[in-house]
Amino acid sequence: MPSPRSKVFCDFFNVTVPKDNNEAVLLALQPFLAQLGCSLTAVGYTSPSGGLFSWRFRGQIVVYSGSGAFITALRDNGIFSMFLAEFAMFPHAVSSADFTCDEYVPAPLRLKAIFDLANTGAVTFTRKSVNPRYVRGLLRSPIYPDETGCLTGTIYIGQRGIHEVHAKIYDKRNEVLDKKGEHIGDCTRHELTVSRRMGITLRDLVEPASCFYHFYPSDLLEPEPFEPWSSMGFVGYELPKLETPLPAQVLRARAMDSPELRDYFRLADTIGSEGFKYLLNVIKQSYKSYQVDLSGTAKF
Repeated sequence: MPSPRSKVFCDFFNVTVPKDNNEAVLLALQPFLAQLGCSLTAVGYTSPSGGLFSWRFRGQIVVYSGSGAFITALRDNGIFSMFLAEFAMFPHAVSSADFTCDEYVPAPLRLKAIFDLANTGAVTFTRKSVNPRYVRGLLRSPIYPDETGCLTGTIYIGQRGIHEVHAKIYDKRNEVLDKKGEHIGDCTRHELTVSRRMGITLRDLVEPASCFYHFYPSDLLEPEPFEPWSSMGFVGYELPKLETPLPAQVLRARAMDSPELRDYFRLADTIGSEGFKYLLNVIKQSYKSYQVDLSGTAKF
């Protein structure tokens, strides 16, 4: 019989979209962010619960990330699937996701059993087993009463950047007690990270059980009944290969998107009407100094 546990849920996602669509994507998501009461900060949109929705540019694409607390807020408001549906209106790909299941059993003994098994090289997420050199444990004595004498903490099986599917299993009870001083009872958290190459989609973020149990080994967690899962293959988009940009193009792109340059403009504005003129003179002086460093003589 499967152990008592939660339903599988998505606890983190990365979705990528071509960079040119960024403004349209953020505009489409505004009603949902407003419904959650999110505030725009320096790192992204933060929800009242402390969740974070952020984005970063990487070459020709933009990567959108949703934290566990942010996804929980979407689910609690019944708008998670609608939020994700906005991404479906654009060329997109789910580059990675964390699928999680909480098992309500004492963690120290479970972690010991999992750690011992993983170190035999018997754990397999895909066709190849995970070499024990990619098995790590960050363990310590539990801060709650425990009579087993076992250590607790976190077990890592597989490594990001090397394995397309990898897992983290940890003592959620100990973590919450340590960080918040709250007692939640026995809880061993199984967290599985699946990458884009496995063919995951937006649907898997909303209905993750099939994907989770497809990859998660039964010797780590006996599966509950689930619908068969199959890869969607390459889901997403292909960007045209760019020719090597001209130096002038690189310079313009960096200058237009430079946060540091904007800080200079703000400082110049505090000087007054002549602030920008003063900034240009400083830049000219800096450029002359740069030329002296290159050649040893000033060029005018």
